[in-house]
Amino acid sequence: MNRIGYHRAGCGLQLRMACIRALRVVGKVQSGQKVLINGASGGVGTFAVSIAKSFGTEVIGVSSTANVDMVPSIGTDHVIDYIWFAAPRIFCHCVTQMGIDIRI
Repeated sequence: MNRIGYHRAGCGLQLRMACIRALRVVGKVQSGQKVLINGASGGVGTFAVSIAKSFGTEVIGVSSTANVDMVPSIGTDHVIDYIWFAAPRIFCHCVTQMGIDIRI
């Protein structure tokens, strides 16, 4: 049986609490809003996706080309490849067009 130590278990809890704070306290997330999560395929991003979905939001995940196929499996409604965010103008246009309420 594989076991993890208390320090590793505590890190996972701390990441989840950071995501909850970003969404609930800072972002004041509400059901029906659109949340853009940059780095959705990473450690914090995967927690952020699941927590945002639990609040009843529509989640747009941004990830690298290598992980674009994986991101929907963690619960995102839409996926954007990082390559599209190479130019700030494209990023601003995309966020405006999609009606993003919260960005993480």
